[in-house]
Amino acid sequence: VVPGATYQLTLRARVIGDKVFRPSVGNTTLEIRGQTWQNYTLTATATGSTLQVYLRDGYSENDNTPGEIQVYNVALRRDGTGPNLLTRSDPDTFAYIDQIGAARLDETLRLSEQQGVYHKLTLFHKNDLVLGRMLADGLATEDWSIDNFYAGGAVRNYLKAYARYFVARWGYSTAVHSLELANENMLTVPSYETAFDVYATLRQNQPRHILLSNSFWGYFVSEFWTDSRAATLTDYADKHWYARQGSDNEELTSSQYDDSAAVARQCSLRFDEYQALFGYDRPIVRGETGVWPASGYDQMPLGAGAATYYHKQLWAQVGDQCGGEWYIAGVNFAEYARYTAWLDAEPLDDSYIRAGTDVTGVGAIVSSNPQVRAWGWINPVTGRGVIWADNRQDTWLNAKNGVNVPAVSATLTLPGLSGSFDLTTINTTTGATSTQTGVTQISLSGLAHDVALRFVRH
Repeated sequence: VVPGATYQLTLRARVIGDKVFRPSVGNTTLEIRGQTWQNYTLTATATGSTLQVYLRDGYSENDNTPGEIQVYNVALRRDGTGPNLLTRSDPDTFAYIDQIGAARLDETLRLSEQQGVYHKLTLFHKNDLVLGRMLADGLATEDWSIDNFYAGGAVRNYLKAYARYFVARWGYSTAVHSLELANENMLTVPSYETAFDVYATLRQNQPRHILLSNSFWGYFVSEFWTDSRAATLTDYADKHWYARQGSDNEELTSSQYDDSAAVARQCSLRFDEYQALFGYDRPIVRGETGVWPASGYDQMPLGAGAATYYHKQLWAQVGDQCGGEWYIAGVNFAEYARYTAWLDAEPLDDSYIRAGTDVTGVGAIVSSNPQVRAWGWINPVTGRGVIWADNRQDTWLNAKNGVNVPAVSATLTLPGLSGSFDLTTINTTTGATSTQTGVTQISLSGLAHDVALRFVRH
């Protein structure tokens, strides 16, 4: 708003029972007790660049006075004329598409297409304040419940109607990477049924194949991902998996909070196990992660270890989708260019197998120094591969605590590969590269942090 300008809040309302309706704009408040429909106007002068509009029930947020408040046609206009400045002024928000918000998404996707940005979007919020108070028959209830969102009936029809609108308006955009029903859905059959029903509507109306997934809290929900309908209605699985200091349930939250590289590697190996255990042959991504203290859900302060935390989390994935960091304030997105260039230089496909100092058999990497860990992908037939090698003690927590971590040296051998190789070593911090030809083993000297390696049979 414009400081010093006058604004009018207009609305139509009535009160049933003993309720008191107290709409306000700026410092102006009106008490409404009228039992019949009436039009109301409140006027206020903006004292700054923002102006608060508040439609209050009674005198506190916990007012439980019996009765009902009905309000429609809410508008805020400068000097009482011109456009309505409230973007969602009709209380029946479940029955229409906010065109101002839709136009903003139009512009976001247009700019994203130009800049090569891709979005994984949730269609809904499971804690929707309106749909959570609507029963399956379409009638409202005073008691909000998350179960109402998944109840079916009228609520489901509203979800499917919006899904049709979404793909009709935005399904064309290549900036839409994928869609999911809602963030961290409930682990219940009605939740699964809602997703499949809405996804069927998306599939029937999509102008192109749109990737679909879903997200759940903490666990790999095999009941959903291995359901026969998921084969055509979803394209990849998602697990939200954080790390917590003192965790005693590894499946829910990793206990390796002090080492972001170890958490990323744990994710990669565990997702392999899911695919083998449940016969799941599609990608699995970690949609969210972060590190928490022993209690609470705020990010553990990273301090001087922040750069190490985000750096190791990125490179330790070696192409897997085990990042998903929720707390991105310290992420250096410029690093992604180096990381992506390293992976793009190698034609990774299904012929490559997982390799590592934590792997046995053909993919084993043998390190002469246990303080040097390494993992990546190798092709035993063509003799190619990419490996990330790391100083095990160079963790974000040690960096935060000021621990002096000495540089280490090691020789890495790959028993599953024969012959000699041409080796490219990449400094993951600066991007500087060095090359060697005809090597039979990988020698690392004075490794203070980590390096990325790419090799081709000579």
